[in-house]
Amino acid sequence: MTARVFSQWNANALGEGLLLAQGNLVVTTGADNLSNSRKVLGTLPKGTAPGFYETVFWSTPQVSLGDNVATGVAQPDSPLDQAVGADSKSCGYYPATGEIKLNGIVLTTTATAHDPIEERTDIGVYFHPFGGHMYVSFIVAGTWIYEVDLGTSGLWVPAQTLAGGIAGETSSYTRFGGGGVAFNYPRIIAPPS
Repeated sequence: MTARVFSQWNANALGEGLLLAQGNLVVTTGADNLSNSRKVLGTLPKGTAPGFYETVFWSTPQVSLGDNVATGVAQPDSPLDQAVGADSKSCGYYPATGEIKLNGIVLTTTATAHDPIEERTDIGVYFHPFGGHMYVSFIVAGTWIYEVDLGTSGLWVPAQTLAGGIAGETSSYTRFGGGGVAFNYPRIIAPPS
């Protein structure tokens, strides 16, 4: 059964040049020439219960999303002027390259890399505690691709990076928990000994 997280993007934890709309569920680039050195964080920290959200990204006009987008998790005090996964307090999946980054280090490059990423590809993020650690799993188009041991339980929130060449070019829509989402996948990482 999928955990339900009733959250939204946090207007008080919004990187420079990003805009929120539609009840803080849509993030859009709001300025020209935005690099991916920014992120937005979610409102609901999770530490003892699992959380799940799913996102689709798109661009107007349709251009390669390249490394303009990433999605993952961060601790609530993660800096907003760094991309998801670029700092020690966040972990992110870059769908165009398939890279999963933690602390600025590429942990793996998955086989699920798309460049250009297909517009509106469904990307799920499932974060959950186990054995005193927090784990994050990434799911693309309903297929589990990788799980990361974040090493500490602590509090974690959804996190996302968007960049673009012109204002309004890159956007995302996120559904936090909610009905109809049921990704059942095998646990790959063995419990810590």
